[in-house]
Amino acid sequence: MLNQEERICFIMFRKMKQSKFKILFIAHEFPPFEGGMQTYAYELVSNLSTDNDVSVICRKDIEEGHIENVKIFPVLSETKNNDFFEDVENCINVIKDVNPDIIHILNAGFSIFTVHLKKELNIPVIVTAHGKDFMKPWVFPKADETEKKKLLLEGLNKADSIIAVSNYTKNKLLELGVKTNISVILNGCDPQKFHPKKKNQKILAKLNIKERDNLLLTVSRLMDRKGQDVVIKALPSVLKKYPNTKYILIGTQDFGYEEENLRNLARKLNLKKNIIFLGYVPDDNLIDYYNSCDIFILTPREIKTDNYIDAEGFGIVYLEAGSCEKPVIASNTGGVPEAVIDGETGILVEPENFEETANAIIRLLENSELGKKLGKNARKKVMEELNWKKISEKIFQIYHTISSSSYRA
Repeated sequence: MLNQEERICFIMFRKMKQSKFKILFIAHEFPPFEGGMQTYAYELVSNLSTDNDVSVICRKDIEEGHIENVKIFPVLSETKNNDFFEDVENCINVIKDVNPDIIHILNAGFSIFTVHLKKELNIPVIVTAHGKDFMKPWVFPKADETEKKKLLLEGLNKADSIIAVSNYTKNKLLELGVKTNISVILNGCDPQKFHPKKKNQKILAKLNIKERDNLLLTVSRLMDRKGQDVVIKALPSVLKKYPNTKYILIGTQDFGYEEENLRNLARKLNLKKNIIFLGYVPDDNLIDYYNSCDIFILTPREIKTDNYIDAEGFGIVYLEAGSCEKPVIASNTGGVPEAVIDGETGILVEPENFEETANAIIRLLENSELGKKLGKNARKKVMEELNWKKISEKIFQIYHTISSSSYRA
C-alpha cells in the first residue's frame, strides 16, 4: 500500500513517462571499464534508455554500440592524455548533431566543460558529483591545479542542477563554494543482479577454503585510502578467537606499490596463510564471491593534503554485498554512513582503528543471528529505496523539472 507521498510521486512519474526525452550523457568513466562511477553511468543509461532517446559521449577507447538502443560517441581523450580544447570541441560537435533536451555530465571533473557548453548551446546541463571527481580531480592532469580548481568551481556554478550521491558530497560542494542547486540522490544497486544464493563450492574448493572457515571479503581497488591494511592489522586479534578465518581481497592497484605494501604487511604479521589476493574479478562474477563470504568488510580512511581531499563519497559495493544479505563492516568516514546504517544494515567502526575493527568482526562471528538480521535489512533497503530503478526515476524528475521551466522558450 502506497502512502500519500509515494502515491504523488508515482502519479508524477507516470505523467512524466508520457514525454520522451532526448538525453545526452558525458561519461568519461563508462563500461566496459569497471568501478563505482562506471556502474553509476551504466545503470543510469540502461534504465533511462527504455523510455527515452539516449546518447553517450565517452572515451575513444570504448567501443560503439554495446548497449542496446543507446548511441555511443567515443570522442573523449584518455585520462593520461586529456586534451581539454579538443575534447570540448568534439563534445560540442556531437551535441549539435544530437540536439538533446538535457546534457548530463556524470563526472564532476568534466563540469569544466559547462562554461563552454553554455556559450555555444542553449541546453540545460546537469552534473553528478561523486566525491573524488571534484575533491581530487584526475582529469586533464597536465593542467595547473590552481587553475583547474578555479575552472571547476566556475563550471559547477554554471550548471543548471547538481546531483550529489551523498549528503557528505553535497557538503563538500558547498565548502568549495558551489551556489548551484544541489539535490542529494543516493547511489543504488541492482537487486536482480545481486541477490542471495548458495555459496559457490567450486570457488571455495579452488581457494582451499574449508566449510569450517570464516571468510571475510573486500572488493575494492588496492589503494591506501581504501583501508585494506586496517583489516589486515585487525586479523591477529580475530585469529586468536577464530583461527580458521580467511581474508580475500578482490581488486587491483591503479598505480603505486599498495599491493606490495599489503603483502609485506601480511608477511610481517605472519598472515600469509590467512590472506588471499585474488586480483581482478569481472563484475559479473562478484555475486558468487559476495555470497560465499561470511562478512563483507571495507574500512576506508579520509586522506587530506594541502591540495586535495581523497575520501569515499558513498560506496556502491556495500549495497551489492548487502543486497546478497551479507553483514557489512565499514568505517565512519565520508559518505559511507549513508550507504551503511550503523546497527541496521551493517556495523560502522572508526577509520584506522584496527582494534575496533577486530571487535566488530568477532562480534559478527559470535552472533550469526545479528549478521542475518543486518543482511536482511540491507537487502530490504535496496529493494525498497536504493535500487537503480528508483534512482533513475528521481533523476528523471529533475530532468522534467528543468525542462518544464521556460529555459528553452
